[in-house]
Amino acid sequence: MTNLSNYEIEGIIKEDKINYKQEILKYIYYWKFFLASFLFFFISTFFYIRYTPKEFKTTAKIEILDKKETTLDLPSVEDLFKNSTINLENEIEVLKSFPILYKVVEELNLHISVFTRGKLMESLVTEYPFDLKLKNKSEEIIKSKFLLQLTDNGFSITDYSNEKTEYFFKGLTTEKKKHNLPFDIINFNREKYLINNESFRINFENKNEVVRVLKKTIETNPVGIESDIIELSHVSSNTNHSKEILNKLTEVFNNDGVNDKQLIHKRTIEFVNNRYAFLASELDSIEIEKEIYKKTNELVDFNINSSISLQQNLQSDEKIFSVENQISVTNLLTNTLEKSDDKLLPANMGIENSQINALISNYNNAILERNKLILSAGQNHPSVIQLNDVIKLSRVNIIQSLKNHSLQLLKIKSKFDNQSVKFDNDVFKFPEKEKVLRSIERNQQIKEALYLFLLQKREEAEVSYAVTEPSIKIVENAISDKFPFAPNKLYLFIGALLIGFLLPFTVLYIIFNLDTKINVKDDILKLIESNPYLGEIPYFDEDNSIFYNPSDRTSVSESFRMLMSNTNYMLTNKKCNVLTVTSSIKGEGKTLNAINLSFSYASIGKKVLLIGCDLRNPQIHKHLDEDKDQKGLVNFLIDNKTKVKDITLTPFKSYPNFDVILSGVTPPNPLALINNGNLEILIEKLKKKYDYILLDTAPTVLVADTKKLFNVSDAIIYIIRSGVSDKILLDHILNISKIEKANLGIVLNGIGQKNSYGYKYGYKYGYSYNYAYNYGYGYGYGNEEN
Repeated sequence: MTNLSNYEIEGIIKEDKINYKQEILKYIYYWKFFLASFLFFFISTFFYIRYTPKEFKTTAKIEILDKKETTLDLPSVEDLFKNSTINLENEIEVLKSFPILYKVVEELNLHISVFTRGKLMESLVTEYPFDLKLKNKSEEIIKSKFLLQLTDNGFSITDYSNEKTEYFFKGLTTEKKKHNLPFDIINFNREKYLINNESFRINFENKNEVVRVLKKTIETNPVGIESDIIELSHVSSNTNHSKEILNKLTEVFNNDGVNDKQLIHKRTIEFVNNRYAFLASELDSIEIEKEIYKKTNELVDFNINSSISLQQNLQSDEKIFSVENQISVTNLLTNTLEKSDDKLLPANMGIENSQINALISNYNNAILERNKLILSAGQNHPSVIQLNDVIKLSRVNIIQSLKNHSLQLLKIKSKFDNQSVKFDNDVFKFPEKEKVLRSIERNQQIKEALYLFLLQKREEAEVSYAVTEPSIKIVENAISDKFPFAPNKLYLFIGALLIGFLLPFTVLYIIFNLDTKINVKDDILKLIESNPYLGEIPYFDEDNSIFYNPSDRTSVSESFRMLMSNTNYMLTNKKCNVLTVTSSIKGEGKTLNAINLSFSYASIGKKVLLIGCDLRNPQIHKHLDEDKDQKGLVNFLIDNKTKVKDITLTPFKSYPNFDVILSGVTPPNPLALINNGNLEILIEKLKKKYDYILLDTAPTVLVADTKKLFNVSDAIIYIIRSGVSDKILLDHILNISKIEKANLGIVLNGIGQKNSYGYKYGYKYGYSYNYAYNYGYGYGYGNEEN
């Protein structure tokens, strides 16, 4: 038992709201649980890491190139200071779009996966000692699983999708052998198989499902805010598998971008080819007409004296030819644009109007951008609808500009025609037939010039189509990390340590906060500060619960001597002091405390009397090995003429100055006997003979007998048992102290027992015994347990 300070004796103990040291020690007491939790999670993590396939992160980097058409012209000032027009968000959406990934799955056959089966786990492989040859289209093969194992003379295949049907094959192939498998095994390498001695699991998955998995597992992130570089990453247990996926993805994405650039050139080629056939037929008819006309009219040369007029007329015709050429091209584009529905227009057709050429280029770029957004976002995406509006507006602007340009050309042509009429008048001497011939030749020249112009444009478009620039630049091919990405040993072990600490801590925290029992001294002092705290009595087993030897120096004897010393601070210097030992409920150890405290006073030579005042359920006789029904207190309470010496016992030779009065037979009316006044008479008689009188009473919560004894007591020693007494009983103790105005001191009994967490670490008594009591609150006649 610990010594008490003056503050504790005076009942003015001040405690911090939270005693951090005690809170920590309370958890340290259960260090074995923390250690067991640490070991469990540490070992579990070790085996998880040991038998979980290692996953490695593979990355690749690509740069998105500007998709505007490359020309040999020097860059303008606007081009030099213009920011990049690349929208990385759109490019990322296209990169992870369903059509792109679906093509990757098809080209790499990712819907077919092969795993090696070891003793404890499976591993994905890309190289295996056989080749798969599909008998049906991959779309026709439903989701299924097959197991390939080596046999003595061949191999076997188990079909799990068909009630585990097993097929056995001799040799190195399944071809030319009847079976219902959707594939054939060819080029089976038995020697390579024997090296690993493993079985193989072959899985067929739905392509759409594989694409959905790829969309989740492939990550795409821009390298920086101002950068046009995208980093691709994929995590897999097989690095070759990840490398193949990322490299093929960049290849498919690049080809998709190249195809987009080729669409404009392809459209130009188709347009020229259609016009080329038409012009060829017109030229043939003009040449035939000219030949017939010359033969019919026998025309050869013009007159020399008209050469000057003819020269002027020729120049005028050249101007008219140039204007008519522009009119023809403009009309062709106008007709094409009015008949087509949002299709790409041929570029660089020779229209001598920079504004119209710029409108056509912007129109084609808007169509390409809209088509890409449709692939990644769908027809109803707000950006697609916005682009549709932009395309329609651009189309209207182009048509209007072409018509305006055509009107301007007609005015110019009219001017040149007037000049031509003037020149024609100058050569009126020409024969009429020569004029007709000249008209035919002029028409022929116009058609030939247009024909050659279209041939030139077709050649340019075909060259551009053949040498289209790539849409991306591969900055870094797929590279896998040296160390596994998952499982992360450091994070897992840190997590295991945290969980290993938090789990028992949380459980203990819940237990501590749900525990309504009084376990430690602070549980009392937090609620009761007005009464002295006399100390603690450790938990002892039944054989060592009473010290029968006055010179005993065991823990039990020393703890009660300390209690005796602290109790004396509550007493005045009377010749005899009456002490009442009580508790709230039965089972809190008040009888043992009363006996041992009596022995403590007797061991120092004091004359001590212990009276069993619990008339309902007496317990003193059990510990003194006396007859319960012999004469005792009840006899005197019934008849105060009874001699005191007839009811007084001296049970131990080792304590000659220790006497005891048992309660006697159980009366039918204990409360009436306690209140008849004879008890006061008895105590007054006994005070003349003894130095200390201790009263062992009934529990105060269960019966009203004990409160009567407070009036004859100099001090009340109130017993609370650790792990048994409920905190709600402290209110009852406070009420007794206030209402009865009693000199009351509190003792915490049974510290360090198994169901009391707070003392083994704090006091180190080193004893562990068990009171053979029933801790229920039942109390009454015939119940001999306390």
